Amino acid sequence: MTGSIHLIHIGDRAERQRAIQAFLDVPETWASFPGDVLGVTGKHLDALQRATPPITFEPAKKAHVNGQNPPVQSK
Repeated sequence: MTGSIHLIHIGDRAERQRAIQAFLDVPETWASFPGDVLGVTGKHLDALQRATPPITFEPAKKAHVNGQNPPVQSK
């Protein structure tokens, strides 16, 4: 059974590629979402920290449905 899923953002393409390479050694599934967001487990986060140099990431910000902006409400 998998633990919690963490949504992280890695905006830099080279860092994202390094992260994917680091994930090859993790025997758990990860997912990619629009906006350079990755869904990973704690083991993936550990792999990012073990990389040399460590791979930088940030928690993903709350996204709206399909990555769109919220609707404008009329007054």
